[in-house]
Amino acid sequence: MKVSYFDEETGVDLASVRVLFDGADVTAGCTVNNRTAWCQQGELASGLHRIDVSVADRHANVATAEHAFRVDLQPPALTVTEPANDAYLNSNEVVVAGTVSDDVGASVRVSGEPATVVDGAFSHTLTLEEGGYGFSVSATDGLGRSVYVHLRVTVDTAPPVIEVREPRAGAITNRATVTVEGTASGHGSDIVSVRVAGTEATRKYLTRFTAEVALAEGVNQILVTATDEAGNVASETIEITRLSPPKVSITSPISGSLVSAATVDVTGTVAPAGTPVTVAGVAAAVDGESWLAVGVPVGEGMTILTALATDAAGGLTGAASVSLARDATPPRIAIELPIDGARVGAAAVSVAGLVNDLVAGSATGTDATVTVAGVPAQVRNRSFLAEGVPLAPGENLLEAVAVDAGGNVGRATVRVVRGAPEGPHLAAVGGDGQSAGVRLFWNRQKTACFQWDRAICR
Repeated sequence: MKVSYFDEETGVDLASVRVLFDGADVTAGCTVNNRTAWCQQGELASGLHRIDVSVADRHANVATAEHAFRVDLQPPALTVTEPANDAYLNSNEVVVAGTVSDDVGASVRVSGEPATVVDGAFSHTLTLEEGGYGFSVSATDGLGRSVYVHLRVTVDTAPPVIEVREPRAGAITNRATVTVEGTASGHGSDIVSVRVAGTEATRKYLTRFTAEVALAEGVNQILVTATDEAGNVASETIEITRLSPPKVSITSPISGSLVSAATVDVTGTVAPAGTPVTVAGVAAAVDGESWLAVGVPVGEGMTILTALATDAAGGLTGAASVSLARDATPPRIAIELPIDGARVGAAAVSVAGLVNDLVAGSATGTDATVTVAGVPAQVRNRSFLAEGVPLAPGENLLEAVAVDAGGNVGRATVRVVRGAPEGPHLAAVGGDGQSAGVRLFWNRQKTACFQWDRAICR
């Protein structure tokens, strides 16, 4: 550094020259002559520095001077805080902002346009059309040194396009859930989110989406929203109605019942209350959740009766069925023993014969009952036997009565005379009521043989 001084009258007292640099006396390192002092200070640090000089003439008059200066060794520090590089923006007015710092101050330009700098913060608004743009932000200090930040942005102000393919608007379903499918696409930026009924949808192939939505009973408004990278949001609402079919049940008659009448009364329940019910075409009287269908026809044999409850609003139908067997044919009964007109001397007789229910099939003790003159008979494999049927002296008209499960009645009669035998006759003296086991053997022809002795089966 160089310090200049002079005195025209008496001259400068060179011994009085003092040079201070940042408060430190550096005179010893200076070359001093009558008019100047040259001081070698070496490399200076960045920042503010101060030089203080004092000098006297030969009459001890002292003069002083000071000088401050700043050393700036670094270019400006520039940071862009918005927008981010490669950002997608949904406004044509793009605010570029950030911070700048420099020891001697700096100016900022955005895409060549001067920005406003206040307390180290700068901002500037660019007006951009749709599409992609690249631009620079520069900061220049007082020494002319500049730094640059290069940015690229895409302006996209158009909202996404949503197309819901399933379900169709206004659809009616009886399901508890519905699958919503469709596509969502952006204009200048990709889709980043699709939400269906408030839940993020599953997306594939960039544009397609699907979501499973639970439905409440009645009308459901399902909101679909799509958001692109620029922050544009589009929405679409679809309406779908859930109508569950009415619930109907038959409480009487129970399924599997056997009836003999050509019609039956059918009762049951239905929900919602008041829903119309028909049974085999017969309209039921509905009282709240209960209903009664009177005179429902039943065909001979097996019949399935179906109750239908139809919701008038949505046309949905609930159903319940029972199976009935109608047996309107009386059992066929025939007396084989004793033969008609038989003459016996005992006070009681055993009556045997055949009984068959043509509709229900083989008659057993649970399907048909047989009585002879009031005496219950055993019924097995289409045969019956009534033992100890009492006889009055003289002619007796014995009536065998067969009643099936449907209440149908079949009858057969035989005339038996109680009196002394006429002419030769047989009389049982013992062995009545015996029983024995029957075993299964194979004969020589490899066919089954039911006997009590293997020797009989040859």
